[in-house]
Amino acid sequence: MGLQFFGALLVLMVVLIPVGAVLGVIGFAQVNGLKRRVSMLEARLSALPRDTRSPAMPAPAEAPAPPVQPVRTDAPRPVPAPPPRPALPAAARAATAPAPPARPAAAAATAPVVDFEELIASSWMIWVGGIALAIGGLFLVRMAIDAGLFGPAVRTAGAALLGMILIGAGLWSERTALIREGERMVRHLPEVLSGAGIISLYGAAIGAGLLYHLVPPLVALGVLVLVSAGAVALSLKYGPRLAGLGLAGAYVAPLLTGAPSGSALPLLVYAAAISAAGLVLINWKSWRFLTWITLIGAAGWGLIAVLAGDPGTDIAVPLYALALAVIGLALGQQPAAILPDLKGLSVGAILRACPESLFAAHGYWLLAGGLILLTGWAQDATLNVTGCLALYGGAGLLAASRRPGFAFLAPLGALATLAALLVWTRWQVGLEPVCLALGLAYGIGGTLLMTTARVKAPLAAAAALMPPALLFIAFWKGGGLEPRFTWALGAAAIAAALGMMLDRIRRTDGSLDVHPGTASAYAVGAALSAALTPFLFLEGLWLGPAMAVVALVLAAVWRRFPLLVLRVSGMAATALSVFLMIRPGMLLRTHISATPVLNELTFSFAIAVAALAAAAWLTRRIGHMSRAYETGASLLVFSWIGLTIRHIAGGGTIWGPYAGMGEASGYAIAYLGAAFTLAWRAPGRSWLWRRFEYASLAVGLFAILAALARIGIDKVGDLPVANLLLPAFGLPALLLAAYSAGLRHDRRPVFGTAAAALAMATGFAWATLEVMRAVGNSRLTTIGDETWAYSGGWILYAFVLLGWGIVRGRRSARYGSLAVLLVSIVKVFLFDLAGLEGIARAGSFIGLGAALIATALFYQRFVFRPEASKDGLALS
Repeated sequence: MGLQFFGALLVLMVVLIPVGAVLGVIGFAQVNGLKRRVSMLEARLSALPRDTRSPAMPAPAEAPAPPVQPVRTDAPRPVPAPPPRPALPAAARAATAPAPPARPAAAAATAPVVDFEELIASSWMIWVGGIALAIGGLFLVRMAIDAGLFGPAVRTAGAALLGMILIGAGLWSERTALIREGERMVRHLPEVLSGAGIISLYGAAIGAGLLYHLVPPLVALGVLVLVSAGAVALSLKYGPRLAGLGLAGAYVAPLLTGAPSGSALPLLVYAAAISAAGLVLINWKSWRFLTWITLIGAAGWGLIAVLAGDPGTDIAVPLYALALAVIGLALGQQPAAILPDLKGLSVGAILRACPESLFAAHGYWLLAGGLILLTGWAQDATLNVTGCLALYGGAGLLAASRRPGFAFLAPLGALATLAALLVWTRWQVGLEPVCLALGLAYGIGGTLLMTTARVKAPLAAAAALMPPALLFIAFWKGGGLEPRFTWALGAAAIAAALGMMLDRIRRTDGSLDVHPGTASAYAVGAALSAALTPFLFLEGLWLGPAMAVVALVLAAVWRRFPLLVLRVSGMAATALSVFLMIRPGMLLRTHISATPVLNELTFSFAIAVAALAAAAWLTRRIGHMSRAYETGASLLVFSWIGLTIRHIAGGGTIWGPYAGMGEASGYAIAYLGAAFTLAWRAPGRSWLWRRFEYASLAVGLFAILAALARIGIDKVGDLPVANLLLPAFGLPALLLAAYSAGLRHDRRPVFGTAAAALAMATGFAWATLEVMRAVGNSRLTTIGDETWAYSGGWILYAFVLLGWGIVRGRRSARYGSLAVLLVSIVKVFLFDLAGLEGIARAGSFIGLGAALIATALFYQRFVFRPEASKDGLALS
């Protein structure tokens, strides 16, 4: 028995004493914070002018009025001066006058200095002494038990007597002048002694009930509740720390007294009553930190009930959660009647400015939603839990419409409902009717309540967003993702209803700017419903064109309702359409006929491109919005080109064998064209389209390398120029050059120079391979013996680059031309002229020299002339 008693008291100390210590630290921190604020206010007051420190100080004497001059009757009548302005009071003059320079020395002198000696001797020793008293009493009792001096009844009575003595000592010490006039925490000695006494009384009740069974558990529980009530009563005299100790003890009392188990309902009723009492105290005394104690205690008992899994939990816990929510709403309704001004405030400032009872009401609201969600997940989502969830959401809508301070309870309740329906996986009732009923209730009820509410936007968000979200949940989890036309019809009906509500708001208010949050909420709901419509009855290849049509619809709606959210939704629908059309797994489950070009692929892409092009035309007055639609259409065009190439190369199927250089050339043209289009038409700051651009460039360059890898394998053709080398290297070189120009236009000169270098390298490869085809064979397996042909082709290519650089003013093209020309000259000297003899060698050198001089004169005439510098040709 002795070990049991000592163990129970030790558990009590571990549980309750740290609570008191933490509360003491919190109070100490609050006192120190208040003292620092007082010191700062004193420093600011000392920096003010003297006439602003006290209204009783006399204002500085005003200048005497000038003497009155005698009025001459023969003098002209003077123009009356304007009446003098009334003299401002001293405080107002000080407020309008420029502030005097700060005095850092004085401010530094008034900064609070921590006196560690006073802190330790007057503050910490009080708390350590109180804890030492409690521990010493426990050890004294332990020694008596080991000696066999006392029985269980005497031990329990001794603990109770010690508690009453400590409480009496606290009451007596409060009357002494030493304590009343003490500094720092000395004045809190009565509170410390009373706290130690409360802990001793807790120990006596635990010993009488749980350890020694001297009284029934319910009697012990009643004693613990009375002790907790006494602690709360003493807190009214000493401060909030004892109230925290009392509430914590009341919450854990059933666990420490062996209260009867079985049904969870009596314990939940007890926990709800303790929570209600705590909220009343919080509402009365404005002790905010008690909110966290009540929230933890209430949540703990709800969690224990859920995990216990006793019969009736599926109705007991949700009803307990609803009771907590109602209690919080009832006690927070008075401060919630005032509409707070939250503009320009941070989240922390809003939480600090929120009244304690309103803060507690929101905390209990979130706790109630979490308990209902957890119950449905652990105990199966039965009809009881579902009904409580519906009542919870309805209460949130009603509270949000009646009290401005409760406005955000509606979206919070909606989020909890969505989370519950997403998490609950086992159902004993049909999911589809539940989701549809909740969506209808939120849509109609939230809209009706929104029209009379002072704060409309949160209610509008719940009313507009819940119907499409609940419809999708029913489609996903209830319908098994099976497309049905009835689902799509429901989504279209929701979109139409929300659009009609948006039009009604515009006609009622005269402008969408009167309630912008409300209008945006219904616009987002309509956009989501419209975007959801094709997903509910289409799949595979046709989802992308459907989303493009949705983007067109949003662009048309935006012309009537010019809201930012509709603009963003339209661009988001465009991006989703492009993703759905070109995603890797798009064609896995799609049948495409073997007919080239005129097949499902072409028709679907044509619909999407036409829709996005029409949307771009509708939004042509908004530059970045129109460019987004244009960019999406351009990406789809080039993607269609690539897929069509794959379809043709694969022999009428997307999954046919790889067709070599011809297929690679098609990809190079398609994706380099996409990069070129994005560089010219995409918004300069759009990170999404920029990623598309770089991805298209990477695919195009990889396709060029893939075509180069087929050299010596594939037959390129016998015709000059018009052969497979042109689409594989020639056209990609031109697209890279155009892409370089687009990068320069978008103010990315470094990337533009790099793209120009890639373009010239690709063009050089095309010229070289074209000469190889001409002097070798169509498979490019031999290079031929006519090495002069290569030199001539390179020199010709160099002059083409030089001409382009001069005409377009591109320094990079001229540098490339010079580099190719130098390589050609080196080749001519080292290889081409090595086998010549006699007059042929002399003539070749003379011709080469003449060509070099002519080239230099050409540069001097067209590149380095003064006019070229003025035109910017040589400097670009």
